[in-house]
Amino acid sequence: MAGPAVRGLFAGVGGGFTSWKIWNDIQEASYIAPEIMFEAGVKYELSKFGLVNFFAEASVGAKNPLGDSWTYKDKDGNKFSGGTKPADTPNPFYYGIGFGYFF
Repeated sequence: MAGPAVRGLFAGVGGGFTSWKIWNDIQEASYIAPEIMFEAGVKYELSKFGLVNFFAEASVGAKNPLGDSWTYKDKDGNKFSGGTKPADTPNPFYYGIGFGYFF
């Protein structure tokens, strides 16, 4: 039986590949920043434990406790808001570790 560290490593790698695939598909489909996807996933998981009110924080323009608020506009002019500034070149495996940890 694998220890917690080994299970965590596999979860991180598996989550990394999964989030990379999701990230790739979303980028191809609609150019939505992957930070939004990651942040929503984290907030949803935290909301299960009552740490974050997911629905209140997910509303547009809500102040995010996890960082400075920002807005993102896609190629069609749709605006999105979030809590951390997106990196210039996001690394999908960074988000994958987060997905592996939370899911």
